[in-house]
Amino acid sequence: MNKQWQLIIIVGFLVLAGLWPAPAQAQTETAARLWIEIADTAVLPGETVTAVVHVANNTPIYGADIQLTFDPALLVVVDVDAATEGVQAQPGDYLDTGQAFVLRHQVDNAAGTVAFALTLLRPATAVTGEGRLLTVTFQVVGSGETAVQLTRGLLGTPDGETVAPQLADGRVAITPAAAVPAPAEKSDQPANEVATQSTALPQATAVGGAGWLPWLAALLLVGGLLVVGWRWRQRPLASR
Repeated sequence: MNKQWQLIIIVGFLVLAGLWPAPAQAQTETAARLWIEIADTAVLPGETVTAVVHVANNTPIYGADIQLTFDPALLVVVDVDAATEGVQAQPGDYLDTGQAFVLRHQVDNAAGTVAFALTLLRPATAVTGEGRLLTVTFQVVGSGETAVQLTRGLLGTPDGETVAPQLADGRVAITPAAAVPAPAEKSDQPANEVATQSTALPQATAVGGAGWLPWLAALLLVGGLLVVGWRWRQRPLASR
């Protein structure tokens, strides 16, 4: 099959899903909404954070075409399907992928984009109400406040009309990991020995005041008397 036929088939699915508006039909403005929910809005580097694309609509929906953008310096999409080539997000349960044809499912971590489009196939029943369209799990690789944005969001009806819903982005704050203080340098001496040395005074200074002066005078007097007596005994008897 050449590329021209592939393009014709893809455009045909888009027309059936309402993702490629027919010339005679205008884009429908409704109360439909597409928004991104991020439960953990405060995370740390190295953790994972999940962004869920929700849809709410009261008009029967047969297909959807969305694109998310994110900062690749802060977030990286985690592959949820290792068996499939490329990085894969997780389709939601709003449109049953078992009864759908996935037109586009592309994750570009370098550019920071996630593109996802699918359409139900007949005889599948169109869907109304609220549900999950896509779940994207990110690995946090940087720090700072960032947004996961819905830069494109279209819904298609079984009649080929395109519904332009209100879009709402999700935000997440990545807190830098707290700095770990450097350990204090250890001393080879035990802590109690260092404390004793820093507080102990020299033994000689423990005697305070003038109470030791009388004792010193008495010692000098006794020593002087002993010296005089010894010299007197050494003198000859004639000179005494």
